[in-house]
This record gives sequence, C-alpha cells and structure tokens, in this order.
Amino acid sequence: MISRRAADHGGLQGDEEPRGVSIAVLNTTYLALPTSSWFGPTYPPYLRRRPLKMKWLPWLFAILSALAAVPAQSASATGEWLVADKSARIAIHACGRRLRGTIAWERVHGVDDQNPDPSKRRRPTLGLPILIGMQSTGPDSWAGRIYNADNGKTYGAKVKLLSSTSLSVEGCVMGFLCGGETWTKVREHAEDCPAAPSPPPVSGQ
Repeated sequence: MISRRAADHGGLQGDEEPRGVSIAVLNTTYLALPTSSWFGPTYPPYLRRRPLKMKWLPWLFAILSALAAVPAQSASATGEWLVADKSARIAIHACGRRLRGTIAWERVHGVDDQNPDPSKRRRPTLGLPILIGMQSTGPDSWAGRIYNADNGKTYGAKVKLLSSTSLSVEGCVMGFLCGGETWTKVREHAEDCPAAPSPPPVSGQ
C-alpha cells in the first residue's frame, strides 16, 4: 500500500522497490502513533502518579512507638461491687497493701443484730466492714476474712478478680467447706480507704 501511494504521487515508477520511501513513511508513522498504543494510557500532568514520599514514615514510627509505650490500664479490685442477689453493694478500698470491703448500699436497711458481741447488735449494717484484712496472695488474688451479717459469723475468705467487672468471693469454714459467688462492678473507683472508727469515750470523763 505504501509503495503504490508513493508511486501515485510521482515518487516511484513501475515496480521499483520503495525502500527509502517506505522507511521514511514507516518512521513517520511510528513517531505519530500515540504513546498509549505502546506503553499504556497517558494522563495529564495533574493526574499522573507521583512517587511516594517517605518523609512521613519517621513520624508514623514515632507515633506508634509512643502509643506502644503507654501501659494499658489494668483491672482493679477497688470500686463498688453488686453482690449476687443484688441486695447490697460492697465498696472495696485499698488500705495500704490490703483490701477492705464495707457495705456502701443496701436494699433494706438493717442492724447487726446477729453479732456475737452484744454491744454491737444495734449498729447499722450500712458501712459495716465485710471484707477484712485481705492480703495479696498472687496476681489479682487476695485472702483474708469475710463477715456474714446474716448469722454474725466470720469466715476465711478468698477473693479473685476474674475480669474488670467480675469478682469471685469465696468463704470457707474450717478451711475446706467453701461456698462463694460472683460480684459485679457498678463503680470503677471507690473512695479512699475510710478512717478507722473513733474509739468510744472512756467512762468517767
């Protein structure tokens, strides 16, 4: 096709091989082809992909390192806990290295009328110490005593934090007859360790 067109324009005669003309036309055609036909589509300068800049990577690494260095807030046994039958809330405080639990709320107000000490049988159960002298025995575990105002008896007790909202409380008689229940946290933080009650005034003063 190229040789005939060139001959029609007077550039060739007869069956002469249009080598020089063919090469010139082919080169012109090649250069005129759009880039997209050989190397993929072309885009305007404002749509072309720019090389990824790496200047922001050190900042990203610094932020991630700072976040990793912040310790996660661990679960704590301190706070207010709702007992299994939902009749009372026990506020657990950290008093030094020990835990202490007192009745912070009760559905029905009562008095400690089953206490073996007759002088204490008229004191209100609200604010009554329930968990006494709980010492740490391991991670999230404590052991001490628990007072049962229903019968006025004190038992050996174990407390274990099951999760951030669940606390296992177990009381034992004679060290092996044990029963327990799970309390549910209703407040994250209790007040500071309550002060010990003032001693009664000495008679005659």
